[in-house]
Amino acid sequence: PGAGAGGKWSPDGSGRHCRPRAGDGEVNGVHKRSRKEAHSMTDAEWKKLTGAMSKMQSEGKLEKYGRLFSEGMPPQDPTFMNFQNLPWYRHFIFDFETELQVVAKDCDLTLPYWSACSEASTPGLYDSAVWNKNKLGGAPSCQDGLCATPGVASATQCDADAERWCLGDGIAALWKVTSGAEASGGCSCVHRSPGTPAARAGSCATVGPVFRMMEDLKTLSEAVDGLRATLHCGQAVGAKSTMCNEATAPWDPLFWLDYAFLDRIFFSWQRHHHIANDIDSTDCYGCEMHMTHYHEPLSEWFGKQDAENGCIMVPKSDPQACISYENAEA
Repeated sequence: PGAGAGGKWSPDGSGRHCRPRAGDGEVNGVHKRSRKEAHSMTDAEWKKLTGAMSKMQSEGKLEKYGRLFSEGMPPQDPTFMNFQNLPWYRHFIFDFETELQVVAKDCDLTLPYWSACSEASTPGLYDSAVWNKNKLGGAPSCQDGLCATPGVASATQCDADAERWCLGDGIAALWKVTSGAEASGGCSCVHRSPGTPAARAGSCATVGPVFRMMEDLKTLSEAVDGLRATLHCGQAVGAKSTMCNEATAPWDPLFWLDYAFLDRIFFSWQRHHHIANDIDSTDCYGCEMHMTHYHEPLSEWFGKQDAENGCIMVPKSDPQACISYENAEA
């Protein structure tokens, strides 16, 4: 029971999920998850991710995560919401990634991240390979020569609002949003409206070092939340997009790459201060407080450092996996 490939426990979503097995068949160690930058993924890896996400969508699991995202972080106490955001998002995408592995029956499948800051200029952003039809789809299409009001390749305009472009290629091609669409202009497709507004992420030369060197969790959380708003509604997707509405955002596969990027920032901040040995980046004052929905202490999803393997073990008190990022210091 539980036998998987390569001497690992099978991807079953349990506490033993994908962990290495000892000679007696019991788990021995943690599941190492290394997340790649989107441009480093092979076509075969994109195909595998597409298949897993499509299955999540068809089985109603994407709807579950969409509801959890909008309901699990209630806005009544914005101060606490901002305080818990980084460990909460880490838990959230970890669980989603685990379910991807279960549906794909593949322990090596991980969420990629898209380093939006590496393509911060308008030409770089619109020409990015992440919009290819075998990836995220929906490449911005300049209609006026200036890209002031781009369309979206292979997309159709939503009947309820012509400024919203329903994706016709990529992972979410022809998907129907089954929860929250009423709050998104009445468009039940996964849609984008690039170019409105013009906000975009800063360059990595600025974002990376500045975020890593922040002196405490509160400062980092506030900075990440500002970047998060840009990723949700900025130039790549626009204000009239599935991504720009909290109720529907997880339906656009780009959401998951963006949140992996945010967790990579958290990871890099933790690694920087661990190496500098100046502050404890795996705990904080008040981190014994419980996260909304999960009812676990925040500190559990700060994790703990595995210095030898350069990864963060989660959850802290009973590690099941160790997470790392490709080019985490870039």
